[in-house]
Amino acid sequence: MGMSSSQARLLSLTARQHNIELRSQQLEAQKLMLANDSDQVYINYLNALDAKKTIANIALDDGTIGDTLLTANKIFTYGDLDKQYSLKAQNGKTLVSSSLHDAYQSTNSLNDFLKKFGLVSDVAYSVEIVERNPAYDNAVDRYEGDYEQWQQEMEDYEQKYKDYLNKHKYWEETEYPNWEADEPQRDDPKYTTTTENLGDKFKNAGSSCYNTALGGGFGCYQHILAHIIDYGTTTGFGTDGCNESWYNGTNNKYTTTTGESFVISSSEITGAGMDDNGGTKCQTMKEVSEKIDDETHYKAAIKEGETCDVNASSTEGEKLLSKWNTDGTLKSIKQWAKDLFYLCDNYNSRGITSAQLKQSVTDFQEGLAGSVNFNEPLYNSDHIIWEGKEPDEPLPPVGPPIEPDINDYIGGLQPENVWTENRQGTTFSDKNLAQWYINLWYKMEGLDETPKIKEEVVFDENTQKNIYLYSVDNIGKSATNYTTNGYLGTPENENYLVLQDDMLSNNKWITNVLNEGFVQIQVFDGNLNKFIDTSTAVDTKLQTVTDTQAIKTAEAQYEKDMNKINAKESKIDQKLQELEADRDAVKTQQDALKKVIQDNIDLSFKLFS
Repeated sequence: MGMSSSQARLLSLTARQHNIELRSQQLEAQKLMLANDSDQVYINYLNALDAKKTIANIALDDGTIGDTLLTANKIFTYGDLDKQYSLKAQNGKTLVSSSLHDAYQSTNSLNDFLKKFGLVSDVAYSVEIVERNPAYDNAVDRYEGDYEQWQQEMEDYEQKYKDYLNKHKYWEETEYPNWEADEPQRDDPKYTTTTENLGDKFKNAGSSCYNTALGGGFGCYQHILAHIIDYGTTTGFGTDGCNESWYNGTNNKYTTTTGESFVISSSEITGAGMDDNGGTKCQTMKEVSEKIDDETHYKAAIKEGETCDVNASSTEGEKLLSKWNTDGTLKSIKQWAKDLFYLCDNYNSRGITSAQLKQSVTDFQEGLAGSVNFNEPLYNSDHIIWEGKEPDEPLPPVGPPIEPDINDYIGGLQPENVWTENRQGTTFSDKNLAQWYINLWYKMEGLDETPKIKEEVVFDENTQKNIYLYSVDNIGKSATNYTTNGYLGTPENENYLVLQDDMLSNNKWITNVLNEGFVQIQVFDGNLNKFIDTSTAVDTKLQTVTDTQAIKTAEAQYEKDMNKINAKESKIDQKLQELEADRDAVKTQQDALKKVIQDNIDLSFKLFS
């Protein structure tokens, strides 16, 4: 009985052990499933890390530059983006919204399309009309013809004047100087004849004073010089003796070549060794004095090799002593006598020695002896002939011609006729918005280059302000066939495809189709006047960037899912630990029962052996 009981107990423990193993296997299977779930959560998380979004970098309402999610609606809405963009499908068709399609389909021309959006408005204005005045233009034509003729005449005059200047230069530099150089000169020997020896007459008439002067008696030198300076029937000392009343400080006043003034008194006339009251000496001195009154013709003789011995730097005494003027010409004999008379009283203070002054007595007598008589009639005759040969000075040409004055032609004529005219027209209420829709319309027409809006500035006479008239060449809509797109279920024609409404505001959709290349983004180039391909990789205003918000959401979901899996796994691990403890307890009981049974068996063998 005991053995049977132990065996039953062992069988029960074995069944329990099998149950523990089964449950453990089930829990391990659940744990494996949790591992698979963990892998999937991780894969989903990794995929979320690649989340992208397409943004536009534009000026926001507050004036700052910021990012906004790009959608098809923003592309189709004027002003939402800084530039005008367009979407093009792989087949080349433009993507448009249903509202743009409806406006295009319901109009027949570009202007109708623009009117659909309220962009075309009527405008009344008054303009000033200006037309040319034919009478004024005819007057100007006559003036211009005469002016052209005047220019030709002016050229002819200027050439003649140039020729005149050349002739005058030749006359001034050659002809006239040559003629002037041929002028008869008074010092030409042909006009002079040697006179009687005035030097000897002067010496003999005042012999006693003359000889005294040679010995240094300069008072006597002054006596004979005084007689030769003024001696005649009209002077103070004449043939009838001395006329005292003549010496009144005016008649007898003289000036030296150096500018000094002096007088000769009656006392310096009398007692000069010739006072014979009309005798031979008086007559001789009178003859000499009256001849040399002709100061132009009577000048001292020049010795062979003699040259001017004074200049501007010479002393006053040297200038008075010399027969020469400082300019190299000869003094008249009369002037030389005056200078010597004055120098007799002042020679020491003028730097002249007595020896120099004594030498001048002989020099003066010799100079007077060599004087000549001038043949005035012959000189005058030759001079008249010479004057008749004077070359005529070239005369400038008559003119210049008088330049025509346009005022003499146009008078009171006005160049233009002016009046005011009332007009009616149209313009665009918003130029930039109109250009935006024009660009779209041409795109939907399948045309490449877009025209720019024409602008005309008109001054309105009514308001006295400038008004702006905007226009574009109107063209009719081309014939087109509409079908339904099999994929989108929306209208399409040869040039464009209508997007579904749910795609218009979906940033994820536009991001995906751009990244996968199903759709090409285009931008309007104002220089080329057409849309050109671009992308978020090259356009500085558009970017495809990592969706950080989506990543944060994925991270939160990953942590949430992993926490659930970890919690379940912890519970399974706890149950596995509990089953392992049960397994160990069952095994211990099994080992104990097996020993009891073995001991019972061994004891039975001993009893029956």
